[in-house]
Amino acid sequence: MISTVKTIDFDHHSREHTRNWVETYRHLRATSPLAHTQAHGGYYIVTRHDDVVAVAQDTENFTKLKWQDENGAWQGGGTIPTATALLIPDDIDPPDWKFYRHLLNPFFTPKVVARSREMAELVASILVDAVIETGKVEMIGQLASPL
Repeated sequence: MISTVKTIDFDHHSREHTRNWVETYRHLRATSPLAHTQAHGGYYIVTRHDDVVAVAQDTENFTKLKWQDENGAWQGGGTIPTATALLIPDDIDPPDWKFYRHLLNPFFTPKVVARSREMAELVASILVDAVIETGKVEMIGQLASPL
């Protein structure tokens, strides 16, 4: 794991990032594979595959746990910016995470997911039809979230 952390001006929710995300990550991998930003209360950006895997597997030094501070505001968690509630399973670590994964796995088998395919394709088609004539789309707001 890389030990040098550079503070950068970075916001993965910005319009600039949306327009140039491929180049941004290419640049970060080359110059700042582990960086920190003050955006959304501060978070780290890990850009190289081996480092991402190392962080994901090192639950002793890296956590997705969420807690409420003395004012009742949510801190931490796996969502940036931090959501206003505990989002399970995104905001928990093993061994609790394994419990929820075990509960959810039956709903994501290929056979079960296949049952939703026809409806998902229909909804996707309707959503694309609603924006296709404009020649542009906001992927999250107009397609991914509604779907």
